[in-house]
Amino acid sequence: MYPIPRSNNTSQILTKSWDDDTESIPLLQLVDEHHNFKYVPPETKREKTTYQYAYHNYSKKLPMYIGRWGLDNVGLEYNVVAILGSQSAGKSTLLNYLFGTSFDVMEQMERQQTTKGIWLSHGKGTRVLVLDVEGSDGHEHGDDKDFERKSALFCMATCEVVILNFWEHQVGLYEGANFGTFRTVFEVNLELFQNRKGRGKTLLMVIIRDYTGNTPLDNLKEILQTNFERIWNELPKPERLEGCKIQDYFDFTYTGLPHKIFVPEQFAQKVAQLRHRQVAYNGKKDPDVRITAEDYYEYTFGIWEQIQKSKAIDLPPQEVLLARHRCNEIFNESFQVFSESVLCMKNTIYGTEEIIPNLGKQMERLRRETIESFEQKASQYREDVCQKKKTSLLTKLDRELHECFVGQLKNLRKKAVAKFNEDLKDELSKPLHSFDTAVKYCMKTSDGYFLSFAEATVVPETGWSYNSEHELLQEELRKEQHQREKEAQELVAFQARLREEQERCEREEQERRAMEARLQEERGQREQEHQERLAVQARLGDEQQESKRAEEERLYLEACLQRDQQLHKQEREEQLRMEDATRRIQGELDQKHRELIELQIRNRRSGFSLGRLVGFVGAAAAATVAIVTGQSELLAAIPAILSIPSTQQQ
Repeated sequence: MYPIPRSNNTSQILTKSWDDDTESIPLLQLVDEHHNFKYVPPETKREKTTYQYAYHNYSKKLPMYIGRWGLDNVGLEYNVVAILGSQSAGKSTLLNYLFGTSFDVMEQMERQQTTKGIWLSHGKGTRVLVLDVEGSDGHEHGDDKDFERKSALFCMATCEVVILNFWEHQVGLYEGANFGTFRTVFEVNLELFQNRKGRGKTLLMVIIRDYTGNTPLDNLKEILQTNFERIWNELPKPERLEGCKIQDYFDFTYTGLPHKIFVPEQFAQKVAQLRHRQVAYNGKKDPDVRITAEDYYEYTFGIWEQIQKSKAIDLPPQEVLLARHRCNEIFNESFQVFSESVLCMKNTIYGTEEIIPNLGKQMERLRRETIESFEQKASQYREDVCQKKKTSLLTKLDRELHECFVGQLKNLRKKAVAKFNEDLKDELSKPLHSFDTAVKYCMKTSDGYFLSFAEATVVPETGWSYNSEHELLQEELRKEQHQREKEAQELVAFQARLREEQERCEREEQERRAMEARLQEERGQREQEHQERLAVQARLGDEQQESKRAEEERLYLEACLQRDQQLHKQEREEQLRMEDATRRIQGELDQKHRELIELQIRNRRSGFSLGRLVGFVGAAAAATVAIVTGQSELLAAIPAILSIPSTQQQ
């Protein structure tokens, strides 16, 4: 189906409560018992205009009810639920209890089919559209399974939840549980909607009716789930979906529903739980596909048209189905045994990359034994089905074996190239070898090595050829040859460069030795110059010390000279002072002398004594001596001398 994103919030799926939703819920037939869709879009061209006219007004009814049910403005927040199962198994009754619908139910006395085609209604108090589907295994259709398969596939493709209605006693049966129908539905669903893997799932809600509890529900679940998975695994799948699982497309839940009449309270309790799970189911929706409720009728019409055009639905009756079923089982069994043997080969080829001797004979024997085993078991069924399955088996066997064939050739090519390189290395290591001769010999042996094993790898009747790998080998050998030639040329050039380099190194060694000798001589000269420089520095140091001492003496002498000059200056000044004093005293003496003379003259005249004159002259002489000699004591004594009476002076 094309899933629709939903919210995880259950309240968003509910419109009114169960008790508040009291409006009557109408029933609308989507598909009638003649397989005709009851709505034809106005833009669709139909050949039967009466058909379009008969149901012209239906295109207005469904949108009207979508609005009345409150689904016209909910966007993507709604679910679609359908029910599948045997006829007269209580499907409509279960839906009426679950969703408050009013689908027709079977009268116990009549035991006749009530639901014909596919009917649509609305779940009470929910945003759920409910589909009631015509039951299977009814005597009205007999062996005609066409509508049963189409309706089942339609539900798988358009519903979020599909209820599978089983009686407990049907569990474990193949036809009674309609597993043949499910096989066809799964196969066509995979064909029509194979691009949906991982993008959206349908919930298959398995309901086991009249469950007594004598058999644990887990046991019944295991039986049913095993049957579903076995059917799925036996389906022929497209090449890119060979490994897909049924869980990639479907979710499963299992519920045991008690008997409605014998334990009505337990039945009602379980139904209420189921209703909540139906409404709350969110699934894994595809975010790229968005179908609103208003577009649901056009969407379902497109799905029904696609199913109607699928030829895979129109399968032959039970004989072909049985042949296909058994041939599929034999196919899988034979291929399983074959795969175990091939796996060992693949592990050797792709794991260890070893060469398997006589691989072609081993694969031919394994292929023949597998086909013989299949024919022996499948020959009792319809020849056309058996032959078709045999062809499919051969194709699958050849595809698996061809992987071993290709892997062996690739390993063989690698080992042939490695052998060429090893042999060439050994040949070139021999004395007096010729490169061209060695290359030709090694290419021939490697090519022969490849051909001998490649011929033993071919499986007859397959048309496989190793020519492409052989051509690749020859191309690789030529590349290796060119590479070895290039390496040989590079080796010769390298050896020439090496000799030149050795000669250059020898010259440089001689120059280095001469340079070392010169350097040694220069080091001796520099050492001698260094010693001489040290001696000169020592002499200069002594001279500097001597100069320093001489300078100090000079400075000392200059200081002494300055001091002497200062003293001389002082003495000169003192001398000048004394001379001045002497001249002054002399002047005074002269004055005194003149005065003395005058005094003598006066004394003569006046009778002045000679003794006083002599004292005066003595005092003058003493003063002169004191001034000249600097004897201040004597100078101080002069007045006393002058005051001595003349008698004492005398």
